[in-house]
Amino acid sequence: MAKKTAAIVKWDEKFAKYAQQGRESVKNIGGGGTVIKFRRGSIEVGGAVVPNNKLECIIIGAVAFNGWYKDPFDADNPQPPDCYGFSILGEEESMVPHEKAEDKQSKDCASCPQNEWGTANVGRGKACGNNIRIGVLLAKDCEDGETTLKAEMATGKISPTNLKVYKGYLDAVAEEHGRPLWAVKTQISSFNDDRTQIRLEMMMVDPIEDDEILAALEKRFVKTSEALMQPFPPRTEKPARRSPAAKKSTAKFRGPVTKNPR
Repeated sequence: MAKKTAAIVKWDEKFAKYAQQGRESVKNIGGGGTVIKFRRGSIEVGGAVVPNNKLECIIIGAVAFNGWYKDPFDADNPQPPDCYGFSILGEEESMVPHEKAEDKQSKDCASCPQNEWGTANVGRGKACGNNIRIGVLLAKDCEDGETTLKAEMATGKISPTNLKVYKGYLDAVAEEHGRPLWAVKTQISSFNDDRTQIRLEMMMVDPIEDDEILAALEKRFVKTSEALMQPFPPRTEKPARRSPAAKKSTAKFRGPVTKNPR
């Protein structure tokens, strides 16, 4: 059972500080481990479909992430971006291509021609996607302070079309509960909005009240930005196409998952 002690006054003060930091970092947002993939109408964690399309997690941190891909997306051979960069949220103007990016397009992201409106292959957007990279812990992996410290972090990409969803949710949690996102349990759902767009929804499940879990989450939060800015693995050669029967779905996290029906 969750433990709530007199130390909650201390947490309230910390929550207010972190919540305000989070809101300031995204105030200008418009419109190599386990990966979370948000698809139209489904969510996958480590290649396995999340049951009922509802991912209950703790958003432990986030960074700004720009990514440019030279070739169209290939579901049979997903690759890292050819050029990419990271920055602390709110400091995107100073972002530069990561030193490990294999095909740097500019000396900095602000002046990059791929980061201009109207350069996308489809629509009027940018060829380089201005995204947010989030780090999450599955809520069921955080039963106490010890398990929270050891829980594996998964990373996911919030696309430009869903940045307002993320900002709106962060603002709501800060305004209504005075907390940063790492101090609440979040449910993320993906909807099939139309044939081209992925629409995410985020809602708070419960505030976290256990002092040991909160202390562990705070320790992880202060190190998450650095972890989220680690470079992508090198691009790989396209593998030989496998038959559908040879494809298997795996998940690194504990708990029930269903195989991707596609």
